[in-house]
Amino acid sequence: MGPICSCQMDLSLTMGELKKKLVGDRRRVNSVPEVYVTIEDMELKDGGSIKFSPEKFTFNGLNFQTLVTVSGTAAELAGIAAAKGAAKLGLPEKVSAAGLKAGEKVNAAVANVAKMAGKAPRDERSFRIGVTVDMTKEFGEEKVQVKVKDFTTEVSVFNKVLHNDRAREFVEEALSQKASEVASRMGKKKMDALQSKIPFGMGNA
Repeated sequence: MGPICSCQMDLSLTMGELKKKLVGDRRRVNSVPEVYVTIEDMELKDGGSIKFSPEKFTFNGLNFQTLVTVSGTAAELAGIAAAKGAAKLGLPEKVSAAGLKAGEKVNAAVANVAKMAGKAPRDERSFRIGVTVDMTKEFGEEKVQVKVKDFTTEVSVFNKVLHNDRAREFVEEALSQKASEVASRMGKKKMDALQSKIPFGMGNA
């Protein structure tokens, strides 16, 4: 069996490439109400690391600054706020979901009235969330696993819209979706580069 290639990556180049592809991305992670997460900035935390091997891509200690925007009618916002309140009180997830469903039903009625009146009143709330995450991408797996470790936000605004767990889910989903796209392309690029450096036939020995 031939030697296994162990290669070090140019950290600054990898970070620069990753940041260029991630920062500025905006995607919807919820439909009712609409929730969008925009990645505004990214940096490697002191003590963080990026590791690459033929089996795994690992990013530890990445700091992200994100902008979360919630847009919907009063009923939709009330529905997600009801879920927030239930979670804060420690009520079961079913109760939280019931709040959302109730909000959706009320919203449907409001939407019909607004449609007949030619109006669809909507409100929009935005707040920034800073997170430190670890990301892992196993080759052969499509999705990047994202684990949020640190979480900071503008409490005065945030507490009126979402609870922490729900916000974490939204941010994790947005980061995972975009990072999965980027990591797949970067992984293939790095693997092709590694293969080109291995003497002919050694990789199959």
